[in-house]
Amino acid sequence: MAVPPRRCARPGAGRAEVRRHLIETAGTLITLDEYRDVMIHETLDPEVVVVEYEAVGSVVATAEPFEQTVIAVFRVQDGLVVSYRDYINPLPLMQALTGGAGNR
Repeated sequence: MAVPPRRCARPGAGRAEVRRHLIETAGTLITLDEYRDVMIHETLDPEVVVVEYEAVGSVVATAEPFEQTVIAVFRVQDGLVVSYRDYINPLPLMQALTGGAGNR
């Protein structure tokens, strides 16, 4: 059975727990300073929106910069986000976390 890392909100957590978790952990590992090239893709399902963008940020401990392509899938019902998933290439962040060691 997979166990989520301690820093993650538990699966099925309510709005208050997710909000608390995000507030407590925001800015502790990375900071995101800019979002570029935002594209919103409509889908055949009126509840689903796909957003594609470049996130630009840095590692808090080292100030090592990185750029990350993100694909985010939102499901919205009655004006509320009920589901969010994102997909990234983990290599740019891994390289920034290791001081660019992946580039050597």
